[in-house]
Amino acid sequence: MDSNDRLWIADVGQSCWEEINLVTMGNQANLGWAEMEGFQPVDGSAPCESSNENYSNDVGYTMPVATYAHTGGNCSITGGFWMDWGPEELRGGYLYGDFCSGSIWILKEENGEWSQNYIGSSGGMIVGFGQGLGGELLALHWTGEIVQIIHSPSAFPPLCRIQYVIKVYQRSIQALFQRRLHTIWGCLLYTSPSP
Repeated sequence: MDSNDRLWIADVGQSCWEEINLVTMGNQANLGWAEMEGFQPVDGSAPCESSNENYSNDVGYTMPVATYAHTGGNCSITGGFWMDWGPEELRGGYLYGDFCSGSIWILKEENGEWSQNYIGSSGGMIVGFGQGLGGELLALHWTGEIVQIIHSPSAFPPLCRIQYVIKVYQRSIQALFQRRLHTIWGCLLYTSPSP
């Protein structure tokens, strides 16, 4: 949920497209499943390589604000955060990633247009995002790894987009929580230490 009472939905696709939907609270919305995947009908008539953002939406579906294809190792969107905290460059956008590729993007609206900017790869299967005890931005992996996303201004030449480097979270989870931390599909389950 963002500061304008809009709900951000990372909607897992079927064969071709992952999508991000935006719904205003209190309003009904039909996202089009199982008729639509991204901007195209789910009928096999359009190849996965093409996106039809000009689709004639005569049924009244709420169309996604952004999509990305199952290319480059991408396969399943992992929803993230509305960034009203964290690195200044990410604030005012929706952070999300891909389970298979580990890619992470930020989606922002600028002058009425939505733009997706690639931040980097976490190097693993992303199941969720979190905020560390010190306000760190974290990506959680299927394998149990916790990765911190760090702004690195020295990583880009002048006039390029801000780049981020991804590194394995250095703090000991056991020292922080005195428990083992397990990640399962984006949910955090705290368990007592093994005897």
